[in-house]
Amino acid sequence: MATSSYQIVINATAVDLGDGKTPSNKPSFKNTLSSGDRSTLALAFFLAHLERDKGHGNKIVVLDDPFNSQDAFRRIQTIQEIRRIGKKCAQVVVLSHDAAFLKDVWGKVPPAERTALMIDNARARGCKLMPWAIEHACAGRITAEITDLQAYLTNNEGKPLDIAKKMRPVLEDHCRRAYHGCFGDQDTLGEIMRKTRDGGDQHPAHDIYDELEVINEFTAPFHHADLAAVPTADQIDKTQLANFVRRTLRVAKALPN
Repeated sequence: MATSSYQIVINATAVDLGDGKTPSNKPSFKNTLSSGDRSTLALAFFLAHLERDKGHGNKIVVLDDPFNSQDAFRRIQTIQEIRRIGKKCAQVVVLSHDAAFLKDVWGKVPPAERTALMIDNARARGCKLMPWAIEHACAGRITAEITDLQAYLTNNEGKPLDIAKKMRPVLEDHCRRAYHGCFGDQDTLGEIMRKTRDGGDQHPAHDIYDELEVINEFTAPFHHADLAAVPTADQIDKTQLANFVRRTLRVAKALPN
């Protein structure tokens, strides 16, 4: 029966693969290569094997977390290799917990040749594949929340309770960015209002203070520490909610055209 043995040369020194019996003081793949090195080497072996397979044009290739503990250069190279085999094989499926990595792969594939899916927990029915809005999922948190508020205002999309909880973070982020230096990175809406109020007429955010106060009063119950005190979905007036969503987007200069 044919067998194979592998070595890797590092600084002109041959390092054996090693096994469970290899002493810890003897150089081997386990104690010489980093996690990223081992991951990269394993992927390289797989790709080399695939390349030698004359029938790869009819194969469906599944890559499970191909990018793991690697630097930026290897990240780029991994994406390029995925793109390369995607042109040669019948189909390539990339599984990963790293949404940003998947977004980078997604961006390198022509729109007509890609599909984004997620494994959704269907509880008693097990799991199922669902369409995944990868562009939205990989947007910054605040950008995504502004998009959700806009969608609710224009198309009535989203759950009212979730929408009600998104307004304060959007206002907090806007104030920190629009009035740079006036507020701290961790300042909540209440602290932002206090600093604005203490600054009087001369504070840069003075002109939006009244609007912040009214929106804060409406949203405060949805962020109550006592969950029993948080309004339920059936207690939310949707017309009133839409009005405050519009006011929030106006303050954040994100009101849709």
